[in-house]
Amino acid sequence: MNSDSTKPSVAKPGAGQSGTIQSTVLKRSVVINRHKTSISIEDVFWASLKEIARTRGITLSELIATVDAGRLTGANLSSAIRVFILDHYRKRLDELGRRSETPAHAPKGTGSSHLRR
Repeated sequence: MNSDSTKPSVAKPGAGQSGTIQSTVLKRSVVINRHKTSISIEDVFWASLKEIARTRGITLSELIATVDAGRLTGANLSSAIRVFILDHYRKRLDELGRRSETPAHAPKGTGSSHLRR
């Protein structure tokens, strides 16, 4: 599994967006089920993908293979990875939100219903 960084390009915000946030898109070589392929993905997504693999205790190649197996036929792998990462963090935020709604001293299963009238 290599992470070749060839031909970086810069993605800039579209019309109507403020700021000058820039993100470098790098083409990276990866091995999925003994098959070498490349993906073009921003550094922030690459770092997130590595973090998710680390927390799951699997290799980056194994995680990418999971995303690859779950994508629709013809769907772009780089896009599928971005959607996977977004979904992963949305689920984590949802879980954190549900935990914060349940007071630590409340009996299990009561949630914050005692606050409703």
